[in-house]
Amino acid sequence: MISRTSHRLAAAFWVALCVSPLAGVGPEPTIVPDLLASEPLRDNLYMTYSNPKSWSVELNSYLVTPHPHMELGPPDRNNHSWATMINDLKDAGIVYPIVTASGSSWSVPGREREVSILIDQDQYSLRLDRHLRQGSRGPEMVFRPQFSGWTQFVRVQIHADMVSVDTHFDQRRAERLGWPERWPEEAERFRTPLIDSLGSQNELRAAVLASNPDSVAIERLLETLDEERGGNALSPIHEAKFLAARLIEVFEVNQPPMIPTRNARFLRMLENGEESPAPFELRTRGNFDGFNVMNPDDAARNLGGSLHDRTTLLTSLYRAAGLPARTVIGLEYKLKGDPIYRSWTEFALYDPDLDLLLWVPVNLEDLTRTRIASGAYRSKWKNFGSGDLHTIVPIAFSFHPPDTNKTTRVPSLVGIRPASGTTAVPRFTEQFMNHTMEPMGPPKSP
Repeated sequence: MISRTSHRLAAAFWVALCVSPLAGVGPEPTIVPDLLASEPLRDNLYMTYSNPKSWSVELNSYLVTPHPHMELGPPDRNNHSWATMINDLKDAGIVYPIVTASGSSWSVPGREREVSILIDQDQYSLRLDRHLRQGSRGPEMVFRPQFSGWTQFVRVQIHADMVSVDTHFDQRRAERLGWPERWPEEAERFRTPLIDSLGSQNELRAAVLASNPDSVAIERLLETLDEERGGNALSPIHEAKFLAARLIEVFEVNQPPMIPTRNARFLRMLENGEESPAPFELRTRGNFDGFNVMNPDDAARNLGGSLHDRTTLLTSLYRAAGLPARTVIGLEYKLKGDPIYRSWTEFALYDPDLDLLLWVPVNLEDLTRTRIASGAYRSKWKNFGSGDLHTIVPIAFSFHPPDTNKTTRVPSLVGIRPASGTTAVPRFTEQFMNHTMEPMGPPKSP
């Protein structure tokens, strides 16, 4: 559970290889103005919301760098390889995707966001150049520190306060919504056909997974599925229901959703009876290298993979069919034990008369527990668009930031942006993450 008693909103990420220390005492955590505070979800003709629950989420990412004596020689400025490394990385940036609102959640308006950074066993003064970008996957935060020294351990801790609700979707009323002549800008940017689940650099898995997604396999799967029902044009809601049910029928979940951490340097310290750096407050359980995912075109060819692969494939099929859609990654609270990483798809519906854009959650895990059939897409389904989502907090719309950034090891939300004009990125021998969440009590009335 979260060790701090105060509840602070955060949805930014920073991590660095080396920074300039202050003498003695470290500074207060960096505060980032909340430029993306969202409003509470309002009931409308198609969706009502209930059972709001406030959550405080802590997101931790750990990185371990090579020791300079081991791999780069002594940290002497006469050492050419060491000096080159510092010069290459002095303007490198760290990127983290953020979520301030989804189809079942919103952030707390009026709060500020906080990023707490630990370098080795001390907290350092940082000069952070923050950038906010809006990409096809949603907002992201970029931090560019000034590099000037060497460090071995980095922990970035983010605090996020969110409100999640249950959704109640009126499928019958939504059936009257057709395909709009033009989607609103917020939905349009989630129509990009390709979804890159792996990132631009994934050396450990490149031998078995394609590094670049290919839309052909997804388009062929969509054509095959459409042909099975005669190929007749459907309304957006019927298209979404048919594809969700058909994917459940043909896709085999045969891989675990997460890749546990077994050999992290911190964990070895604990196993060997050594004391880990106290400020890191390392948890001995719930640590993961990242998400067990492949690119959706591989999932389309294999028709098998993890629960996350099934989610991203549904998102890709929706986009190929013309529906704006996004993958949502979240944490589900458990009364006993660590929260569980979940993923689901949200697709967009638009009512031009009301100028209303609606994001409809589709949780395939919930649908598998419902007796549905792809041929019955005109029937009302219990768990389609409606769900008990008040215990799940969205944390990202992608498993890693956009592919203009590098990723280390397996996808784990963070990306590394090289310095301008270079391709160099920090060398991390270990990278892993753990997240926790706890209830905050009932939210205040909007």
